[in-house]
Amino acid sequence: MEGLASTLANLSSTLVKFAGRDTGCAQPPPLFGRGTQAAFRSIHSLWQSARRRLWSGENRHVDRIDWSKLDAQLAAHQSEGEKEARDVAFVREFLRAHPEDAHLRSQLEGHLTGSGFVLDAARTRVLLLHHGRLHRWLQPGGHGEGEIDPQAIALREIAEETGLTDLAPLGDGLFDVDVHPIPARKGEPAHLHLDLRYAFVASASEEPRLSHESLALRWFPLDALPPDADPSLRRAIRKLVRISRAGGL
Repeated sequence: MEGLASTLANLSSTLVKFAGRDTGCAQPPPLFGRGTQAAFRSIHSLWQSARRRLWSGENRHVDRIDWSKLDAQLAAHQSEGEKEARDVAFVREFLRAHPEDAHLRSQLEGHLTGSGFVLDAARTRVLLLHHGRLHRWLQPGGHGEGEIDPQAIALREIAEETGLTDLAPLGDGLFDVDVHPIPARKGEPAHLHLDLRYAFVASASEEPRLSHESLALRWFPLDALPPDADPSLRRAIRKLVRISRAGGL
């Protein structure tokens, strides 16, 4: 942006001099006739206008994304507890504040992620992986690759991290919402993950397989989670237990 603005400024100055003004010294007879000078002044006006737009930010949101569908899903979501309710409100405000890049890793304040809780066909166990970098048991999930549908992110990440692709949605949409901090690492500052979570049931015909991104992959009974399971994971499992006991949504 600064380089382009500087280039526009230099071009503008050059055009002014060609037009016969602002050289700081007495002017010789004009090299061009009045018509040519008028043409230069017209071009100079266009450059000045473009320069002003660059600095005023008039073109900031040319790639603004319509998040209205996701916002409606968040508005209709039934939160469990104050923490999840605050996180839902935060995500909705974040989408309004960053409509063009809320889903991209280039948004360094934070970005949307998608993850999924996968139950086995009997709906008695949940599939968790031991994260290779965070060294904790978590549900599969991660960053988007340009998708603006977090459920699509969740399905892709599940396929990449567990090999499971034959999944039936459990419920009709958003299952859980959690905003959590991610520590800084080389080349990436600390930031937030705005994780939108979905629930699925795996087919009995597929077996999960470990990917290079994880240290382990395991089915856990719903009433026997790993000791390091964080509060948001335990909250989601409580929801899954209620669904399992009720026989679905």
